[in-house]
Amino acid sequence: MEGTSEAGRRRTFEARYDRLREALAEAGLDAVVASPSDNLYYLTGFRSEPDERVLLGFFPLERPAALLVPALYEEQVRASGWKGRMAVWPEAEGPKPALCGLIEELGLSGAALAVDDEMRADYLLTLMEAARPARMTPASAVLGQLRVRKSPEEVELLRRAAALADQALEAGIRACRAGSTEREVALALELAMRQAGAGGLSFPPIVQSGPNGAMPHQPPGDRRLAPGDAVVLDFGCRVEGYCSDITRTLCVKQPEPELERVHRIVEEAQRLALSTVAPGRRAGEVDAAARRHIEERGYGAAFIHRTGHGIGLSGHEAPYIAPGDDTILEPGMVFSIEPGIYLPGRFGVRLEDIVVVTASGAERLNQAPRALIRCGG
Repeated sequence: MEGTSEAGRRRTFEARYDRLREALAEAGLDAVVASPSDNLYYLTGFRSEPDERVLLGFFPLERPAALLVPALYEEQVRASGWKGRMAVWPEAEGPKPALCGLIEELGLSGAALAVDDEMRADYLLTLMEAARPARMTPASAVLGQLRVRKSPEEVELLRRAAALADQALEAGIRACRAGSTEREVALALELAMRQAGAGGLSFPPIVQSGPNGAMPHQPPGDRRLAPGDAVVLDFGCRVEGYCSDITRTLCVKQPEPELERVHRIVEEAQRLALSTVAPGRRAGEVDAAARRHIEERGYGAAFIHRTGHGIGLSGHEAPYIAPGDDTILEPGMVFSIEPGIYLPGRFGVRLEDIVVVTASGAERLNQAPRALIRCGG
């Protein structure tokens, strides 16, 4: 983590690798193989976007970790703080000789490997050929249980990211006025987060006005906001890799009565879901609290997604707050609570905050106002 000392970083990654070894042993697996992803960042502190050059991290049960690195990235990996073994492959040779040598060195030929769920197909095919006859399973089987409970340091980074998103909401409110396009509002949100010091976006901002709001993941377009429009703003940013995610619903000038009613129901549903969060409860119980309230008020068919998702280095990760999910909530789990109601051809309403499970209940990381926000003068 960028904000800690070199010794502190080293202790963080050593502790994560120790926990990973325990999980590997329990699962009967020999190693995790990670590609450029949130998983590789979690285990090494190195972040890069995957491209056609094969870059892999090997984290064996019984031997030190090692990275297979294209020569182009060698100095970048060193600059990230990685002190472990590196097998560097030159462009002229390609990755296969270095990869085969590393697999032999680590004793992983024919091993049971947990492979990064986000690995590119060309990486995976190259790995399968070099490690034949290895048995492979998704790495989420072991890494998911490590990443699902956040440390106090991780929670603090998530709290800082949430605060930047809360702050950026003000820019979104100012930009929401009759005549503005959805794209213009999205740009105002992104600019506000970056100017406030965000290290990047959790995802491209979602701005949906009027009937577009009934499509929860519709990207912003050229539709111009009009008086009476409901406007859904869904956005977030990163602090040292950790994400925020917030949704608020606005209305340009005067809202119609049903919009006010629907928003009130969604607020109540979110409050009930939050009050359900506690260690020992099941994720599905939190979903049920929000869903039951919306159903009882006649809008059950209009709540078309789960109540929440985990968040951390990835914008969506375990746990998932979904119908019937039996995941037992534990302190340190962090997830969204975001009930919504969507009326096709008319409008949508969603309200989202990030919460962390505490020893006695839940702490809400977002502090922005939750009432229906009027904008545009």
